[in-house]
Amino acid sequence: MAGTEYTSPEIFATRLADPNIATRIKLTISINLRDSIEAYQNADYGHFLEVLIPVLKKILEGEPPVFHSNSEEQKLRNLLLEVLYRLPQNDTLKPYATELLQLLMELLKIENEDNAVICLKIIIELYKSYKLLLEDQVQPFLEIVREMYLNMEQTVKDAFDSPGSSATPGASTPIQPIVLVPPSPRPTSPVSDVTTNEATPNKVLAKSLHSFKVLTECPIIVVLLFQSRREFVNDSIKNFVPLIIKTLGLQARPQSETHEAARVRGEIFVGVSPGIRDRAKYTEFIVAQVKTMSFLAYFLRAYPDSLLEYRDKIPDFVIRLLQDCPPEASATRKDLLVATRHILSTEFRNTFINKIDILLDEKVLVGTSVTSHDTLRPMAYSMLADLVHHVRNKLTPIQLSKTVYMYSRNLHDPTLAAGIQTMCSKLLLNLTECIVNIPKKDEKDEARELLIKILDTFATKFTTLNLLFVDYQRHHQKKKSTESIDDSSTERSTGYFDFEQARPIHTASPNELQQDTINEGRFLFRNLVSCLKPIILGLKQTNPQPPANSNVNLQLYNSVARGFTQEQIIFLFVYSEMEFSVLIILMWII
Repeated sequence: MAGTEYTSPEIFATRLADPNIATRIKLTISINLRDSIEAYQNADYGHFLEVLIPVLKKILEGEPPVFHSNSEEQKLRNLLLEVLYRLPQNDTLKPYATELLQLLMELLKIENEDNAVICLKIIIELYKSYKLLLEDQVQPFLEIVREMYLNMEQTVKDAFDSPGSSATPGASTPIQPIVLVPPSPRPTSPVSDVTTNEATPNKVLAKSLHSFKVLTECPIIVVLLFQSRREFVNDSIKNFVPLIIKTLGLQARPQSETHEAARVRGEIFVGVSPGIRDRAKYTEFIVAQVKTMSFLAYFLRAYPDSLLEYRDKIPDFVIRLLQDCPPEASATRKDLLVATRHILSTEFRNTFINKIDILLDEKVLVGTSVTSHDTLRPMAYSMLADLVHHVRNKLTPIQLSKTVYMYSRNLHDPTLAAGIQTMCSKLLLNLTECIVNIPKKDEKDEARELLIKILDTFATKFTTLNLLFVDYQRHHQKKKSTESIDDSSTERSTGYFDFEQARPIHTASPNELQQDTINEGRFLFRNLVSCLKPIILGLKQTNPQPPANSNVNLQLYNSVARGFTQEQIIFLFVYSEMEFSVLIILMWII
């Protein structure tokens, strides 16, 4: 069949509506229709819609949904929905907007998950383009989303709780494990030609109202509706918040059992339980929960009073999702960190104080994959630093010690940008006052030890900066003296090592690194210098008490730091090996 045979909308409509034409041939017709939509956007677009929309609506309404992925009928329905998605949403389509939206919401209740995802994408575009016209259709859509949340508990049980179960929620036959593909901006055709690919395993598709994939698309749509139609918010909060909390509390039984076994051993389990047989389906479940967490973060920032009764549950949800997020789902972990940062920007941050010990575990915070380690650490450490900064006066000595250890280590991590290292130094400075004010007298020695460790961290970083400065300076001068890129990258000074180029995942280009390295190093050096004075003053404030029977002037006694151990004295004046310039600064401060 030549492509020119179907240039008329009437021909498309007649052939698609003809019951005597085989489904395989209709697939070819639908592909040609989809690919020729742009040709009808001008004067013929109104006539095109007048002829085609009744036919498309009749087929989608009249034919029952199909739940087998390789079925020709399923591929045809998917293509027809894609045709609707590609229709330009302008004034010409406006008279059909209400009719199309009602059709799509009816399909959303009965379709399989693949087709339902396309329905949702069309629905949100219709709401964006004709929000005033479709105002009375908002509440029916919210009711559909509410029904999805109501079904989630049973959906999770059907998918994971039965021993050896890998059944699709909402379906009665087993499916083959599938590979989770990130959603694309525009749905792609399920077929590249009209023949069935025998190499592609046929799988049973879940019903739309029992699908993690469909639920994943819903929170962002609901948030957009709430932002444009505020009058629906108050009533919807009462309906959605309890369902959100219940959904976030759901957990696959094998995963829950693995966590409990690890807890009994005194360990923290991070990852996916070996008892999860369908890993792809489990990833879809976690993605849906993370999107729901973003939904909760929206409610929390816009309407915090609606979540007051659940404030103690939210930290548990965040920690569990950080632990349960599959290592390969780094984009999902990133979304979770973003949602958590929004939550921590509210007064609910105080409920996370008891969870700081767990968050200080890098496996929990960042995950175990190489991608997460190389791309998410700056975001994760910044988020945690913000939390620690706001609640630092309420931290226990053990939490202070763990925080000092983590951010001291990060300050020396050459794979972290200078900006992150500067953030680490500022956090350590902010902790100094809290360390000095540790209330118990018998913990003053521990406070002094922490101050010594921070001073050790800074002193070592000064030495590292001085070594790197000489090397970067030589490299910079060599680059300025030659026009050849190859010459500028050779004959580097001894000890020069490009950490960024050595990493398995490059997060910045070489040009960006070389342009800002010296400036960032100088900025970091200035921040470290400004941190020294509070540390020295803190050492004075942690002086041991003078002997009880001694007649000592306390003001004079505390004018200098006293009572160091032999090991601390060796560190302060010998082991640190500070550069002469830093010693001069210390002498001036003291």
